[in-house]
Amino acid sequence: MLFFLRHNSKDIKNIKELKDININLKNIQRIICIKQEIKDISQIKFGELTYLIELNLSQNSIKNIEPLSKYKLPKLKILDLAVNLIDDSNKEYFFKFDFPELAVFNIFGNRLTDYEILKFNNNKKFPKLNKVLLGDNIFKFPDKQINKKELEFDFSSVIEIGFKRNVFNNSSIMFLPCFILKNIEIIYLQENSLTSLKFVEGLELPCIKEFWLYNNLLKDFMPLSKFKTLEKIEMENNKVNNLEELDDFIKYLPNLKRFNLIGNCITYDLLIRNIIELIKEKNIEILINPQ
Repeated sequence: MLFFLRHNSKDIKNIKELKDININLKNIQRIICIKQEIKDISQIKFGELTYLIELNLSQNSIKNIEPLSKYKLPKLKILDLAVNLIDDSNKEYFFKFDFPELAVFNIFGNRLTDYEILKFNNNKKFPKLNKVLLGDNIFKFPDKQINKKELEFDFSSVIEIGFKRNVFNNSSIMFLPCFILKNIEIIYLQENSLTSLKFVEGLELPCIKEFWLYNNLLKDFMPLSKFKTLEKIEMENNKVNNLEELDDFIKYLPNLKRFNLIGNCITYDLLIRNIIELIKEKNIEILINPQ
C-alpha cells in the first residue's frame, strides 16, 4: 500500500484519510494514493492544487470522477485512474477535463463500454498527450453497418497507446483504423483473443516501432510487414506454426531488432532450416521455445 503527498520535494506519509489533505495544497506537486479503498474523491480540494503535476488514484474503488472535472489543473501531466469502478455514467466528465499539460492518461481496468468516450480528445484539448492506456475496458463499437468514416478518435499527438485485454474482439478490431495514430511508436494489443491481423490493412502507423500482440490467437505475422519502421514485435503465446515467409518478412523490415515468438508452435530446428543465416547477418534477436 502506498499513500503519500510530495510537497516541495518532500514526502508526507501515513495520511490516513483523504479529508486530511488540506495542508498548503497550492504547492503540492504529486499525490500518490494507491490501494487505499477510496470511493469518494470529492473531499480533495482540486481547485487549490494549482501546481499539481501527478495524480495517481489507481487501484481504488472510485466510481464518480465529477470532482476532477470541475477545476482546471494547469500543471497536471500525469493522471492515473487505473483499476477503479469508473463506468459510462462518467462520460460527460471526460469532456470537461481541463488539464492543458496532460501527457499521460491511464484509465486501464475500469468499467467503460461507451465508445463515444474515446472521442475525449477530438477537439485536441490535450495537445501534449503522449501516452494513453485504455485497456481492460470492454468498449462496444457500433454495428458493422455503421459507416466507419463517420467515426474518428483523435490520438494524433500520442506516442504510446494501450488496448491491452478485451478492448477489442475479432469484429470490433476493424474499427482500429478509425483511431488517428499518426505519431504512434508503441501499440499494445495483448490479450484481445485476436485470430487475424487483417485489420492492419487499413491502419496507418508511419512511426510505429513496437507492436505488442502476446496472448492472442494469431497464426500469421506477415501483415505486419507493411510497417517498415518496426523495430520490435512481441507475439509470445500465439498460434504461429509456420516460418516459410519469415525470410521475406525480415527483408521487408529493415529496422527489425527483436521478434518474440516464444510460446508458439515454433522449434529451433524449424528456425535453422529457414533463416538462421539471415538472422545472423541482420543481427536480429528472434526468441523461440527452448530446444
